[in-house]
Amino acid sequence: MRRAADRISGGTVGDRDRRAVITVVIAIMTTAALVLTSCTIGPSRRPDLAISGGNTTASTPTSHRQPMPLGPGGKGRTAQPLAWDDCPATIPRTAPGGTTFAVRCATLMVPTSYPEPNRGSIELHVAEARAAETPPAAPPLVVMLGDPGAVGEASIAATAASLPADIRAHYTIVAMDPRGTGESTPINCVSAGTARAILGMAADPASPRGTAQLTSITRQLAFDCGDTAGPALTKINSTNAADDLDSLRSALRVDRLSILARGGGATIGAVYADRYPGRVTAMILDSPADPTQTPQDRAAATAIAAQTLLRDFAAACTARADGCPLGDDPVAAITALVDRFATSGTDAGPWVVTAGSVLLSLIELLPDPTAWPSLADALAGLGDGNARPLADLVTGALGGADLTARLSARIIYDCNDTTDRLDLRDMAGAVAPARTAAPLFGPYAVALSGLCASWPAPDEALGRLSGAGAPPITVIGSVNDPVHPFAAARSVAGQLASATLVTWQSGHDGAYPASVCITSIVDDYLLHGKVPDRGTLCPP
Repeated sequence: MRRAADRISGGTVGDRDRRAVITVVIAIMTTAALVLTSCTIGPSRRPDLAISGGNTTASTPTSHRQPMPLGPGGKGRTAQPLAWDDCPATIPRTAPGGTTFAVRCATLMVPTSYPEPNRGSIELHVAEARAAETPPAAPPLVVMLGDPGAVGEASIAATAASLPADIRAHYTIVAMDPRGTGESTPINCVSAGTARAILGMAADPASPRGTAQLTSITRQLAFDCGDTAGPALTKINSTNAADDLDSLRSALRVDRLSILARGGGATIGAVYADRYPGRVTAMILDSPADPTQTPQDRAAATAIAAQTLLRDFAAACTARADGCPLGDDPVAAITALVDRFATSGTDAGPWVVTAGSVLLSLIELLPDPTAWPSLADALAGLGDGNARPLADLVTGALGGADLTARLSARIIYDCNDTTDRLDLRDMAGAVAPARTAAPLFGPYAVALSGLCASWPAPDEALGRLSGAGAPPITVIGSVNDPVHPFAAARSVAGQLASATLVTWQSGHDGAYPASVCITSIVDDYLLHGKVPDRGTLCPP
């Protein structure tokens, strides 16, 4: 257990301390402006010409500093400085690849509700990692590479090791468990039974069995999560998580944040840019969600992307030197499996595999080509009566031993970020557009988007973003990603006033640092302040 002395209460910096900090910051910024002008990330003029290819970047011209632009979050949060200490022994210092880091941990107290600071608090857990080559004065880079609950204090060494060496040599890597996840006052409200029901959903929610099943799951989720979290349930959302980020910025004693985020973390980052545009130094948003997109639109985008990737998967399988275990027509074989288990499932040990399980395995695993051989073997095994390999693959992709915690975090943030709710009384109408767009995946994708159907109304649903006044932001999207569809990244790039979209012609979920082209662009941006040209494309 963390010592009580490690728990830091939120507070306000005194006037004398504030003046001292401002004086030092102004002096440092003035010196940096004279010496490192060419590396400043600031407003830029980008050409209208679309650039196609790989490592295409443009230096950002320097401009005079303007008054800090304010968003809905105002001037920013205040918090006591973090009291760093040794991390618990359970947190690895050495990443799976063998790289060892110096790691420290701290806690940060934030209000449960920022508008009502006297209504209780939440303890957030923070960690930092420094490589041997990291300079003592290296600025922090807040890293959120995944949906809430996927990356945080416990995985700080692995997170740092996943980044290029040049990034680790320039930044201190900082990660924080978002509220309600990891060690930050977690809300684990998805029971093992409900998780099994979700993983074994019917492929078609418009069928009588599928509608009844989805209705039961959504009601159970709303009841269990409401009972577990109580009034705090609706406070777990991307808006409050963005405010927590600014509390972290204050606790780190920096005027602005550099943020590298992916998936749900990128959604929180986009909200941060909107709420605190003047508090951003640099920001990479890899595959954020679109706050203006309806669940049905997201389902259709997921289904279309999955159907496209399935064709690529089938071509790769038939080209295997050892032969494709799914035969000469893998798409037909998979469709036959979906039909075979449409009304009944087969026991896999931890849960019952259904037609929906087959589609879930494809949506989750098709974005990772390295998983394709194992996926093909597992699907063939299911056809032969052995469902366990496929169940293990799906469970691992969704969190493994942390399955219920990861599902809880994903569902809570998804449901609390939007007011849109699927009408379970008209499932046929809800499913029809997605079925037309992608017959195999469309109905099931709608079922996944309908898990919030019985959820209470959120306190602060997300809306259209602006981020007016923020420095240049880089948004990345993978064109055939079913987990975080490209249409969302494209829309967010259009909403944020200073954003540039970089497109990866791939279906991989998470472009950085998987793509050499994307990695070059991101590193140039984070290390040298170079903003990619509008319309930049990276090859598969």
